[in-house]
Amino acid sequence: MTQSLEISDFDSFTNDLRWLSDNIETLRPEYHNRYVLVKNCKIVLSDSNYENLLNAAIHQKIELATAVIERILPANVQLLL
Repeated sequence: MTQSLEISDFDSFTNDLRWLSDNIETLRPEYHNRYVLVKNCKIVLSDSNYENLLNAAIHQKIELATAVIERILPANVQLLL
């Protein structure tokens, strides 16, 4: 069964993504090269292994569809997408 996202879920996701972007430089020293899961403008989980982070989120019953999950990379790294 697929859950649909509501507008408030999208707004929350957008706010979390913006918060992470705005705070990346202050977060980088503590979370360098780690995956972080952001909900409600705070880091809820972090792990150096993506699968471990997902498993912890599932265990804590965090709705992954509305969570921001990003890897905090060094400042001098650029990704080509």
